[in-house]
Amino acid sequence: MNETAIETWLNQRWKEERLTGLNQHVKYVHTKYMMIDPLGTDPMLITGSANFSDNSTRNNDENMVIIRGNRRVVDMYLCEFMRLFNHFRIRGTRLGASANRREGEAPTLFLSPDDSWAASSFEEGHPKQKERLLFGGGDERRFPLPVRCAVRRAETAYKTSKEVASMSSEISQGPWTRVRPLQRDEIDPYTEAGMMAGEITWGRFPNNLAKVMAYTPRLLQTEVEYCNTFIFDGPTFRGDVQEAGFNDRFIKELVISRTSLLNRSRYSVTHHSMIGFVLYSGAEREDEAHMKYLHLHEHGLHPEVYTEREQVVLDYTVKVATDAHFVTDEDFETLRRVLRQHNLQNDRLREMSDEEVDRHVTAQVVELTWLIGHFCLLNKWFTVLQVPDEGPNDEGDFLAAYGQVVPEDIRQRNEEILAGDF
Repeated sequence: MNETAIETWLNQRWKEERLTGLNQHVKYVHTKYMMIDPLGTDPMLITGSANFSDNSTRNNDENMVIIRGNRRVVDMYLCEFMRLFNHFRIRGTRLGASANRREGEAPTLFLSPDDSWAASSFEEGHPKQKERLLFGGGDERRFPLPVRCAVRRAETAYKTSKEVASMSSEISQGPWTRVRPLQRDEIDPYTEAGMMAGEITWGRFPNNLAKVMAYTPRLLQTEVEYCNTFIFDGPTFRGDVQEAGFNDRFIKELVISRTSLLNRSRYSVTHHSMIGFVLYSGAEREDEAHMKYLHLHEHGLHPEVYTEREQVVLDYTVKVATDAHFVTDEDFETLRRVLRQHNLQNDRLREMSDEEVDRHVTAQVVELTWLIGHFCLLNKWFTVLQVPDEGPNDEGDFLAAYGQVVPEDIRQRNEEILAGDF
C-alpha cells in the first residue's frame, strides 16, 4: 500500500468520523471507568454513569460500581481501554505528523527506513517502553495477562539457570517427607509465574500443591487455567456459547470432598473442607454446610441433610470414584433426570428448548464426571508424593486457618478417616 492510499484510507476511516447526533457535548466517545492495578493480583474496576467530576459526584443522581479482585472482568475492560486508546492514538499521531511537517513536505506515518523508529521502545520511562514491557515479551505471550504480569515481577529477581540449580532457599519452609516443595527463589521466572497464578486462584496464599508441581514447570504453568474451567469458574460464555461452569460451585465442592474422603487424601480433604466452608459462609449458609460436611462420608445415611439432587450426585460420585464399572444405565438416567429437574429453577435454562436443555444436562454430567476423575488422579498424586499441609513454619499457615474456619467435629472426623496418613 503506497502513501497516497494510506492517506485516503485514513481520511475515510478516521479523519472523517462524525458525530452521531445523540449528544452535542460528546464528540467521539463517552465512556467512564477507571482501573487500578489492572494486571496485578488484586485489580480494581470503577465503572458506571458518573463522570469523574465534582458536579457528578456531589449533585447528580448517578450510579457507580466498584469491582475488586475479578481479574476476568478487569481484563475485558482493559482490552476495551486499549481498543479505544489505539483507535484515537492513530488520530493523534496523524494530526501530529501534519502539524510538525516542514513546509512543502507531505505528512507521513511510515516508519523510518532504519531501526531508529524502535529506539523509544527501549528508552527508560518512555510510554512505548512501558507498553512493550506490559504487553510484549517472547514466550510470555502464551500466558494470560495476569500471569504475564507475574512473569515480569519474577524477572526482577531472575538468576541464571546454573545459579538457580545450585542455590538453597531462604524462604521459611515447614516439614516434608518424600518430596521437598520448591520455593519461589529456587525456580526460573516462568515457573514462578505459574506458581503465583496458582496462589492467586487457590486461596491467595502460597501452597505446596504449586510448589511440588514446580518440578515440572509446564504442568504448573497450564494447571491453573485447566483446573479453573471445571472447578472454580462460574457460568462462562464466549458469545452465546457456554464454555464452563455448568454445575454450581456448591455441588462441585461437595463432590470434591466426597471423592477425597473416599480416596483418603489428606491435602484435598483438609483444603477443600476449608474452601467449602468459605464458599457456604459467603452465602450465609454456615449451618447447612456444617451438617453436609459432617455427614459427607456417609451421606446415604442422612437423607434429611441433602437434597435429592445432592443425594443422587453423591451416589454417582461414590460409584465413579470406587469403580466406574459400578455405574448402571439406570444410575445414569436418574442423574440426568434430577439435573434436568433442578435446572427448571433457573430462569435462563427454563427458556431453552428441550434439545438445548438435554445438551446442557449432558454437559453437566460430563463436567461432574471429569471433576471426579480429576480428583481421583490428583489425590493419588498428593498421597504418593506426601504433599504436606502448609503449617506455621511455611510461608502461609494453612493449618491455622483450617482450625479457625472448619468446625472441630469435622476436623476430628477428617482425622479419623485419614488415620494419620497422607
